[in-house]
Amino acid sequence: MKLFGFINIGRQSAPTTTPDQPQGYYNFSSPFGKVGKGNLAMPYISPTYQGAGGYVRYGEDNLFPNLLRQLKHTSPLHGSIMRFINNATIGGSYQFVNGVDNGPEKVKLYQFASKIGMDDKFLFKITQDALMFEVINLLIENDSNGKGVSIKRIPMDELRWDEAENKFSYNKDFIRSVNGVQFDKYCYNKANHKGILSFRLDDGDLVYPVPNYCSANNWIFLDGESSYLHKSNILNSVFASTIFKFPKKPASDEEALEYKRTIESAKGAAEAGRSIAFFENGLDQLPIIETLPTSNNDKLFLQTDERTDTKICQAWSIDPMLMGIRVSGKLGSGSDIQQSYTIFEKNVVMPLRKEIEGVMNQLMDIFGIKGNFKFNNYQIINNEIVEVQTNNNTQKPL
Repeated sequence: MKLFGFINIGRQSAPTTTPDQPQGYYNFSSPFGKVGKGNLAMPYISPTYQGAGGYVRYGEDNLFPNLLRQLKHTSPLHGSIMRFINNATIGGSYQFVNGVDNGPEKVKLYQFASKIGMDDKFLFKITQDALMFEVINLLIENDSNGKGVSIKRIPMDELRWDEAENKFSYNKDFIRSVNGVQFDKYCYNKANHKGILSFRLDDGDLVYPVPNYCSANNWIFLDGESSYLHKSNILNSVFASTIFKFPKKPASDEEALEYKRTIESAKGAAEAGRSIAFFENGLDQLPIIETLPTSNNDKLFLQTDERTDTKICQAWSIDPMLMGIRVSGKLGSGSDIQQSYTIFEKNVVMPLRKEIEGVMNQLMDIFGIKGNFKFNNYQIINNEIVEVQTNNNTQKPL
């Protein structure tokens, strides 16, 4: 069947593949898989459900951490909240306090910072792991004296462990589960040792951590899919908003082309309000123009979007106003935002700061570095960012 003589509709044969056409990946590859089926908020975790390397599988497909990373990139609100908390936690920079008094100790301190790559977004990355997975995994190597000499951050989507959390399986790609490497649990002060040190931030009632925001995973998925749904409706819509019915076929290709040009010239915002004219030899040959009713499903989508924003913010314990979302019934005054941020800082940001400080202080102990690591406590006071000094014996950040 043809419309206007230039659009084919109906069943068409599949395109043939030439012998030299590559199979599998064509234009690009993606680390993200198909998501949608099942309850995304509840991964299946059981010690009896093990992989080939003896580790406990993380979810039915063993890819729940990969799902968490995918959701971060799928949902604009979810990803923005994660970055907002990350910046609020470490944005005031850091200090080394107490104990760094002489030249040799300062040299060891600078060497420590260089080895762990603190100038290469190390703090941002481990804080991101804490937010996304509620666990920080580090591969640490000791020298002959039992002191740390190197650290490598390993995200949760590249690591699995056994029920006792003593044996770790590292793999860049658990989808194929090939070329995996086994590591033992890290032992303090053990000479020539290399192992995994895992810092869990959750309550630890399961073999693997399940972040608190996972209760909103289905809403996070919908937040990302909503835009894709609108995009697909626009690109794949079958029905036009206006139908032109012609009582006769075009007498020639030139006449069909002229019909097409006339219609196309009246489309678009630039041609709004423009008149359109058709000429025929009689009234019975003029086209019939019908306008199709539009769908009201967009209003349902808007209601879902509002509820999605609310549920995602609830899962993160953050007021939607802090993310620039207008809340019905609230004017969004400066005092409301300041109060919301104060509550958010006390309940979310400050506990996370303490967790990251604890990780860094343990690493300093492993490397034999004196002193303590501490974040600068900066707050928003009277619409200005103010650093609050809590200790006079400080060393400037590197």
